[in-house]
Amino acid sequence: MNSSEQAFLVLCEELNFTKAAERMFMSQQGLSSHIRKLEERYETKLFVRFPKVELTESGRAVRDALLRRDSQEKDLVRRIREIDHGNMGSVSFGINGARAAFLAPRFMDAYCRRYREVEVHFVTGDTSALARELRQGKIDGFLGVNAVPEPGVRVEPLFSEPVFLLLPRSLAEKTGISRDGRAAEPGRLPELSFVRNAEGSTLNQTVDRWLAERGLTLKTQVYISDYSVQISLIKNRDMAMFCPESIALAEKGPASDPALLSLELPDFPEQMEISLVTGSDRNYPACAEIFFQTVRELLQEGL
Repeated sequence: MNSSEQAFLVLCEELNFTKAAERMFMSQQGLSSHIRKLEERYETKLFVRFPKVELTESGRAVRDALLRRDSQEKDLVRRIREIDHGNMGSVSFGINGARAAFLAPRFMDAYCRRYREVEVHFVTGDTSALARELRQGKIDGFLGVNAVPEPGVRVEPLFSEPVFLLLPRSLAEKTGISRDGRAAEPGRLPELSFVRNAEGSTLNQTVDRWLAERGLTLKTQVYISDYSVQISLIKNRDMAMFCPESIALAEKGPASDPALLSLELPDFPEQMEISLVTGSDRNYPACAEIFFQTVRELLQEGL
């Protein structure tokens, strides 16, 4: 990229001329000059400057095109190095931090049988944050939850999973939350204290819609998206949590703990759709394509 394009992308991230100029080690006047050159080249306005700096629709189109071009260039460099030097390189893959604890070891066990010299960088975050990282070319792909298709992005559904209620068996017996030991009694949920994912998470939104249909309000004491912390809290403080099937039933997952009870949520209308999300116009090197195939095979063959 030339310096004007680089300055433009930095301003796209910062949406602040002072901060963007500082990052580019130039004056605000110099930054404005670079933006003006691009606006003259494309004969359009790229930013609205007042009352705050925002991209115009044309600006977003230019940003997306530049990011795609940059990603394609990086992919080409990786492919050439792979051709010249063999099975070497790096793959960056996004995944929810809680799922990474259970799934990353399985991915690596299978992948390293084929590619031992490749560096794998796991980037943790929620689906919206990882989608942004993919658009910016910072990661190769990610495991999305209820991911939404958009231009330049391929969403490949792998499986759907229900959500479970987890709580100590002693608490379940004390509150009578389940009659048969398999499904929860929704009307008893307000009697429990909950630890839940960080506010705004996909899991929370899905469960909240189910609760709203029943007019239920929960008592939530702790918000944290680390499932290992959630499990520790429900065991030690007589609390409950919601957990997707792939984590609840994972090898050595919470459902295998005899002190905990996993209950289905009755008439739960939505399932969490887990997808492999990649760039539709990327030309990935073989090491990345094989990693994606490893993820497909492991998750589609069953948990």
